[in-house]
Amino acid sequence: MCCLSRGRTDGRGARAGGRGVSWGTVCAMAVGAVLWVPGAAFGNGLELLPGGTRAAGRAGAVAARPTDPMAMVHNPAGLPRLSGDQVMLNLDLPRDYMCVQPYGYYGWGVYVSPISEPTSEFGDPTDQDGNGYPERLLDQVCNDVPLLPIPQIAWTFHLTESLSLGLGMVAPTLVAGLQYGPKDGTLATDEGPRPTPTRYQMLHQEVIFGLNPTVSVAYRFMDALSAGLTLHIGMAKANVYAVSTLYAGTQPSDDILSKVTAEDYFIPGITASLHSEPLPGLSLMASARIVDDFSGPGELTMTTNYYHQGAEGDNEAPHKNPPVRLQNITVGTPWAVTAAARYAYLRPGAEQVGREGGDPLATELFDIEVDVTLNLTERSDRNRVSVGDDINLQFRVADGTPSDMIKVSKEELQDFVSERHLKNSIALRLGGSFNPIPDLLGFSAGVFYESRGIEPAYASIESFAFRRLGVGMGAVVRLGSFDLLASYSHIFGEELEVAPPPHAPRSEGSADPTSGFDKRIYRDGELTEGPVEDPRAPDPDDADAVARFQQVAAASLADRRARVVNAGRYTASFDVFSVGVVYRY
Repeated sequence: MCCLSRGRTDGRGARAGGRGVSWGTVCAMAVGAVLWVPGAAFGNGLELLPGGTRAAGRAGAVAARPTDPMAMVHNPAGLPRLSGDQVMLNLDLPRDYMCVQPYGYYGWGVYVSPISEPTSEFGDPTDQDGNGYPERLLDQVCNDVPLLPIPQIAWTFHLTESLSLGLGMVAPTLVAGLQYGPKDGTLATDEGPRPTPTRYQMLHQEVIFGLNPTVSVAYRFMDALSAGLTLHIGMAKANVYAVSTLYAGTQPSDDILSKVTAEDYFIPGITASLHSEPLPGLSLMASARIVDDFSGPGELTMTTNYYHQGAEGDNEAPHKNPPVRLQNITVGTPWAVTAAARYAYLRPGAEQVGREGGDPLATELFDIEVDVTLNLTERSDRNRVSVGDDINLQFRVADGTPSDMIKVSKEELQDFVSERHLKNSIALRLGGSFNPIPDLLGFSAGVFYESRGIEPAYASIESFAFRRLGVGMGAVVRLGSFDLLASYSHIFGEELEVAPPPHAPRSEGSADPTSGFDKRIYRDGELTEGPVEDPRAPDPDDADAVARFQQVAAASLADRRARVVNAGRYTASFDVFSVGVVYRY
């Protein structure tokens, strides 16, 4: 790759450019900074429950209990056992409380040198103008998006006694949006605005379009055994915003806003299952969900000098460059394998095997179910992007004077691969229902546990794939041919402590991300002699891990290496409210 300078022909405000800056690298890494996001839109640690009102009420333990058209997602082999033909509408409303309290000061990682002008819209980060910037502890940020109901719509019907079909738009319950801090990447504080502390991980995601048309077919070979297959066609387009930096460090004056638009309108996936009822009241099932990778074209738009809003005259000003075509963005998607067993205490006279067996409210007094799911998340760990156009990048000052055009040919850009350090996880679910008034009223409850799905040293707001414990409860009332359902589930997320690396002078940095983590800050323009420790931060020996997630930086020099940016205390909890109606005919 070629190394190019960021100089201006007229010299105004020019920096000593070209010191190790590879513009091919910065452009490729700007894309890499947001590679994970289409994956986030399809789960990857943000899938909360299997989907639907009954699932929320039983903490997801529904795989061996085909009761309504959500069996298309949970267990398509159960469709022939549903009671009659059914039309369903569910609304899942997930509310999340995903927060991180970053450890450190705004002044950590502020490097001053001839190649870096410190002043941005936040003032001088060395505190020469008395703005208190370097000595402010980093502020907490939380996911802050409007509540967005997730509709589940489906129709299932029996062509024959053994052959059943289903059509609809059904999916697991997901966290629908991500936005950490205000959209513009700044936080309002009592000391004035500050840049969002988590900006080097992400700012926000906008889902422009998303659909998941679904079709299922199932066949019952004998009374005790059936098989089913569901085909999902995912369709998605999203904008994702994150911040990369020109020179390693945390000076806002060097930050570049990167916007990636990614789209893929054909993401096929299948869910295949077997369902067996070897004895009256006993149900067994096994299923596998396989989804193709998100793979499609996109665009990268870079806004240079992003934190120079309100600049005047010959001061550097934000400049939105023309979009660059991305030939392909590939984001891996997780797969899942589930096994479940259920025992139901049947009411007298309900032992017959048939469609009536798919109506627990009429035929069962109570049931209990155990589900085990292996989430194969490691396969989605590596993501890739290919740049399809030459890259032309410019910087400007407020009066409109441009820099020389920086040009990088697409031949100089290699495919960029990112790793998220995800791990496979296991979910254990226990749930059941009690129907005190047959054919009229039923109650359900459940509990589940899900193991951690990411290496804690790389924890970040990209994916809250941490340990979870969930509980659920629900009720169903039957009015003639209509079942009215309501349920609630609360999910407790693990509190994860990720300590900052120990202090070390910048000159001692190496290939190890935790080396050279300088904790000195500037006071009145002078660098402190020793580290300034965050009193909130745990000792590395007492934390769950030591942070290793690095920012995206074009230039990483011997005394200015890319900063580790994910130290903090991560907390999360989730509420899922769900209501539904099922019409049987």
